[in-house]
Amino acid sequence: MWLAANQEAEDTLLPIRFPILKGLLGYRVSIIHPQNRGKFAAVRTKEDLKALSFGQGYGWPDVGILRSNGLNVVVTSKYENLFYMTEGGRFDGFPRGVLEPWVELRPHSDLGLTVDPHVLMIYPLPFYFFVAPENAKLAQEIHEALERALKKGSFDQYFYNHDMVKSALEQAKLHERTAVFELTNPTLPRETPLDREDYWFDIRARL
Repeated sequence: MWLAANQEAEDTLLPIRFPILKGLLGYRVSIIHPQNRGKFAAVRTKEDLKALSFGQGYGWPDVGILRSNGLNVVVTSKYENLFYMTEGGRFDGFPRGVLEPWVELRPHSDLGLTVDPHVLMIYPLPFYFFVAPENAKLAQEIHEALERALKKGSFDQYFYNHDMVKSALEQAKLHERTAVFELTNPTLPRETPLDREDYWFDIRARL
């Protein structure tokens, strides 16, 4: 299976520590009601960001991450509720990984929601394949195959040319955003391979 990594998952399952989304799950842009465009456009400082409220799902790792960075988080137990709560003004924005919001808004087009083009929050949040703890050989084989693809360049070629990734990055316009905040992730396992630059999307390298 695949999951966003956290210590509980890594303690229970065997992680293949190769971030298959290149860290883009931690590049967060917000689904908003159009009436909140001005609020997000005015954000320049961390204090401005803290003045906003954000919706998330109960049990999601993002809840702890955002709260640990001093942000106001409203939690609900049902994913679908978050779109209706955004529309109803229960919070200012619904942060999503940059690959997610445009796909998610299609079935909710009747709500008239949009994606804020101004604010970007970045925190390390790897997305791994996991196998059962007794499947060490399988984990090794998958990891080696991914490493070979990365070294040959075929992994990045496939990843950045995938319709979902290509479309999301074009629409997100990350380098044009007026407020970019790097947040800490206190749930990040110590073994996360942050030193492997080739594993991670780097907004500065792709300007």
